[in-house]
Amino acid sequence: MFTKNKTLLFLGAAIMAAALTVSAVSASVNSDPTKLVIHGSTTLGPVIDYVTATFNSAGQGVTIDTTNFVQNSSGAGIGDLNAAPTQLADIAMSSRALKSTESAVDTATIAGVDAVVIMVNDAHTPTDVTTLTKQQIRGIYENVYALTAAGGDGTHEYWDAGAVTVPAPGIVGDDGVPYDSGVAFPALPGHGISGDHVQIVVYARNLDSGTRGFLGDSIAHGGCVFATPQVTSADPVSVTNVYANYYPLEEQLMGITDANRFGSAQLMEDNISTSTAAAIGYAGVGYDTEAHIRKINVIDDISGSDRTAYAATPINIYSNHYHLSRYLYLVTKNGDSNLTNDNKFVQWFETLDSPGQDALTQKHELRIVPDQDINNTGTIGSADLTQLGVDYGKSDPSLTGTTHLRSDIDRVGSVGSAALTDLGYWYGVTVQALP
Repeated sequence: MFTKNKTLLFLGAAIMAAALTVSAVSASVNSDPTKLVIHGSTTLGPVIDYVTATFNSAGQGVTIDTTNFVQNSSGAGIGDLNAAPTQLADIAMSSRALKSTESAVDTATIAGVDAVVIMVNDAHTPTDVTTLTKQQIRGIYENVYALTAAGGDGTHEYWDAGAVTVPAPGIVGDDGVPYDSGVAFPALPGHGISGDHVQIVVYARNLDSGTRGFLGDSIAHGGCVFATPQVTSADPVSVTNVYANYYPLEEQLMGITDANRFGSAQLMEDNISTSTAAAIGYAGVGYDTEAHIRKINVIDDISGSDRTAYAATPINIYSNHYHLSRYLYLVTKNGDSNLTNDNKFVQWFETLDSPGQDALTQKHELRIVPDQDINNTGTIGSADLTQLGVDYGKSDPSLTGTTHLRSDIDRVGSVGSAALTDLGYWYGVTVQALP
């Protein structure tokens, strides 16, 4: 496992923690406390935007302020929530777990299920590039494959790059600290294949992106995907996923700077899709729908013993087999005097089969409880099959805004043979439990 001295980051976290506890919030962000200001993740943002009109007409006594709805990044959203002396948001949308300094002052409520999808440009990336390991992804983002004589030239990376063992004294990261001395990285998929000497063009998100933080945390030292914080002897920070962004990808080694990072998931997808090169990037599952996007299967060669390649499909994400699965969160500030109003939206959105949960599926994300787990027990079993049989042929009134039949798995407006078939594939699957 990889270790790296992050003293400066921990010091920064301590300073941040002190700043967050200096002043309690004594007033609403808005002059009208019933108008909620929401900032943050471009992964969750389209879902909230999609459902805003429905919530604002739901008679909850509060509405979302559409004039101050900002999609920037998870980190920026949480930063706005905790901004001092003036709080800039009532609710932060986040695509990563809270850092320890944030969890001391904020509450993160699970809003939906997602995963980070590794994407390449399908038109220009060699056709045999379909699967990557976590270690290969990390190596690509940290310019490791430029070190090899077989497929590298000391500056650029190519898909036919061979295996690399990082020489002493190791790679020097963004903060000037060497790491990874002697660490081995496996050959890329195109190694030894004629015609795969194609340069890899690496795309990255902005520094405070929750997606970037999650990906870096997951592949830099194993991560913990969905799971609640775990202690592992090989984990240098002991508790994984809580310290999101402490183990970021070191993309500056690729020449990626603040000037050429993408500020949103949509820009990431757009640029991968339209690239004239063999581009690689990452975004949530809601952003894998454009032309020329090839989704990469992932093998976990960092933690655990399962070496199966998993695709970012709903069944693999819900059952926590896809190794870059995660939750999406709505974050509130504990000391906010407007917390009661904030929670009206949070609770409305997370309610089982609510319009908020339906909106997740409409925007290609995943609801908290899978459609296939009809009785909400955490597994797919005979009761779900029975209920689906009862619902067979029924129309789905959710399309007119009334009660939703969750057994309409393929979401075509009725429960039919395709939905029955889908549930059959899920039979016996254990769904990842919420923390």
